[in-house]
Amino acid sequence: MYTRLTKSVGLFTLCGTILLLGCGGGGTGDKTHFRAMNEVPDESTINVILDGSSVASSLAYGFANDYAETKSGSRHLQVQPTSSSTIFLDQTINLAGGTNTTVIVANSSSSSSAIMLTDDSTASTTTGNIKLRIVNASSGIGTADVYVVAPNTNLNNVTPSVTSLGFESASAYLDIGAGTYNIVFTPPGSKFAILFGGPVTFNAGQNRTIVAQNSLSGGFAITTLNDLN
Repeated sequence: MYTRLTKSVGLFTLCGTILLLGCGGGGTGDKTHFRAMNEVPDESTINVILDGSSVASSLAYGFANDYAETKSGSRHLQVQPTSSSTIFLDQTINLAGGTNTTVIVANSSSSSSAIMLTDDSTASTTTGNIKLRIVNASSGIGTADVYVVAPNTNLNNVTPSVTSLGFESASAYLDIGAGTYNIVFTPPGSKFAILFGGPVTFNAGQNRTIVAQNSLSGGFAITTLNDLN
């Protein structure tokens, strides 16, 4: 069974409230850009906290908020349901200066973890290309091969774009031509589609992250995050 569902998260905040932290002096190396994504299937909305200050509130499942500038270095990350003060994820993370970071809060609230991603903010040097990264945030899919293919492509005729992508793992960025693609997840070594996402259209110069997730209505879905342009 597969799900044909695609959501797009732009550079505007789709849900939640973001506060700008670390607005004092210092060079760009003292700052970082941070955003969070809710991939906790049993929490419809979450609050994300850094060093005791809210950086995202009421962040809905399957969505990320916009980047906000904050201070770099060792930070205390906490996550709680919007409806409760109970912290279900509590850990120290490091935010490198001068970078863009996405934290995907994944898995169920009883065993949640933070997938830390350093986002590529430079466009492909190849004219007409994009950069595309794949993240597996679906506990239901498990380890999978991933095909990034033009619509109507027969999987039997192509090899995977990413092989054996584990749960809570991310691929490197793929440098590929702009265009319209389907994102297909299969069991490793198989051509049977577990998740058939898209079609999704990408324009030259864009960097995107595709996140596979459990669909609350059953099956699986993908969300597209805008990393650049």
